[in-house]
Amino acid sequence: MVFHWCPVFWPRQSYWSGFSLQGIEVEVTRPKTDAFPGRSAAIPPYFWGGELRSGFGKLVGRKPDQRSFQVHPGYLEVRDLIGNGTVGDLKRLSFQAQGLVKRIFRGIEDLSDSSSLDDAKSLSYPEPGPKLVQLRLSPDLESWKAAQHPIGNILPAKGAGLTFYYEHGYDYIFPSLESLLQKGLADPQALRTPTGRERRKAICVGKQYIQGKIALEKQHKTHYTNLSARLSRRTAQIISLSESSLLGTAAEAIARGFNPGAVMNDLVFGSPGTDVVDIGCDLVNSEVMNSFSNVSDITDTSIVSEDVLRTAGPKHGRCPARPQREAEFDEVFDEQYRTTGFHRPLDPEYACNGEEICNHVYHFLDCYQKEPLLRELWWILVVDPLEYVRGDQIDEGREDDLVEGSRLLMAKLYSRGLLLEMVWLIAHANHHAWQVNYLLEAAMFGSILDGGKMAGKLDRHEEG
Repeated sequence: MVFHWCPVFWPRQSYWSGFSLQGIEVEVTRPKTDAFPGRSAAIPPYFWGGELRSGFGKLVGRKPDQRSFQVHPGYLEVRDLIGNGTVGDLKRLSFQAQGLVKRIFRGIEDLSDSSSLDDAKSLSYPEPGPKLVQLRLSPDLESWKAAQHPIGNILPAKGAGLTFYYEHGYDYIFPSLESLLQKGLADPQALRTPTGRERRKAICVGKQYIQGKIALEKQHKTHYTNLSARLSRRTAQIISLSESSLLGTAAEAIARGFNPGAVMNDLVFGSPGTDVVDIGCDLVNSEVMNSFSNVSDITDTSIVSEDVLRTAGPKHGRCPARPQREAEFDEVFDEQYRTTGFHRPLDPEYACNGEEICNHVYHFLDCYQKEPLLRELWWILVVDPLEYVRGDQIDEGREDDLVEGSRLLMAKLYSRGLLLEMVWLIAHANHHAWQVNYLLEAAMFGSILDGGKMAGKLDRHEEG
């Protein structure tokens, strides 16, 4: 029997053999399962389109795979929010986020008509919902900042971002961005790939949220200084999902079989990864949604203090102190988005020994001795930055070298098909930065030294 329609359903990407992008051939390698900590590093068969191939197997009489996959019992609140994780569910949550953001910006309109912020510590609305709060640094942090700036310890403005997103103004830098996006959304081959259609529908949903928020920020950009949104835990998760700008990725992962609650939880926890280095800048620029300054520990008092940052920061990193620990979003924050102090030890199977080249990384690199680029990546992500920090000397040239070096290494590893290996190293380096070497905590306090050049401006490249 010959099925002439088979080529229509399958793109040029196969299970693991490779991927072709405009003549660039990338061979995706199978990971060495014994290199990763945990029970298994195998990719579930529903990934890379396995679920559609199972459907084809049924069509030709093949017996279905009887293996069952774990349904995680956690993520209680986000599981309730996201439901089955369909594009319709993502659209529903995105529309809710748009409504919440509009209510927050209505508070800025109220602020514009207010004669004195001292008379309006927080601006709320008749109906329950988020509200705006005016923040200030604690006297200790303000004194420290005042002492550091005269000796040259001033953090440069964060710039227009590193990714090709509308919220970073890349449609002004690259006028062809919109046409390229539309071309990608309508690509007939991409629409025929497994979950390609769901991904593209969700991208359109996410774009509508981002462009709506951008319009509101442009309208009120001169009224943001020292303002932050006070949110409930539930509201914070709804908004953070759309703030991630990754609804397309979420739709694809869920459609391929990944747990909807786990996917939403990961995207919600993604916001602190960038917000942690933006706290100081976000106090004065156009951003009122920062997952650190939004917590009730800060908005209840309107004071950004060292103690509160040390409390809220590790909660977003899922670990308050050594030994390495974990907790879920609705465990570390109560319904009012206030830290609870809850945490549990990380499973010993996944906790590393905390060394600069920890036991997990040592074993991983030992399994990949023939791939020296992986070792170089760990060095430039962890070892070299720590050496630079210990030197206690600001060197912008050195920082640029680290940034450029990491970009080149990731491109080289991608070209060699070492995708999962690269992702694992980056993820574990991030784990170290939160829970082992505390580089992100250092960056968090470093952000307080922001020079204030973004005051009254959008935190993106602006038109013209």
